[in-house]
Amino acid sequence: DNVKVTETTAIPNLLENGDFEEDGGWTSLCPPGEKYLGHEDVTGSCSNYGRWGNSLFNNDVASPQQVWHVKNGCYGNNRGGFYQDFTSKPGATYEVSFAHLDGWFHAKSSKSGIVHLEVQSPLETTVMDRAHESFAGALKSDASAGLWDHVGPWRFTAKGAVSRIYFYAGGSSCANIDNVKVTETTAIPNLLEN
Repeated sequence: DNVKVTETTAIPNLLENGDFEEDGGWTSLCPPGEKYLGHEDVTGSCSNYGRWGNSLFNNDVASPQQVWHVKNGCYGNNRGGFYQDFTSKPGATYEVSFAHLDGWFHAKSSKSGIVHLEVQSPLETTVMDRAHESFAGALKSDASAGLWDHVGPWRFTAKGAVSRIYFYAGGSSCANIDNVKVTETTAIPNLLEN
């Protein structure tokens, strides 16, 4: 039998503090207006929150300490967001992944919550805008408490030397985010092109 042992190298995360266990790396920023980028669910006044340490973790998708709770008084029809800028190579392909969990279902009529993820590259130029809906909750009283969704990887191609990853939510969404990762990857060729 031929046995081959190879060494693999971990692909570095291009973001600082993607697991939110430390201070720094991230900046709060409300979406600049209601229905940002045409999303009907992004409504309400500005109400950012930040790092939060009381979320449940009933699977291994998220880290067991701090997460980013996007909005303060989240179920009260408001909007919030946060971002991080990172160095990118124009033309390079990247993958982004993260863990998402909603919650506070006892205080709102909706039984899910949506978080949006925009990537700008260069800044102020949207190259990706996607959404994820979570039905699991962060509190013990929530159905499916602590069952984090693993989202991604979602791919994008950078067009600038500085790119921004921007999470935002509105309405009654109670989005919590953890383990955010951006890595450079190899582009997948389009086999349908001539």
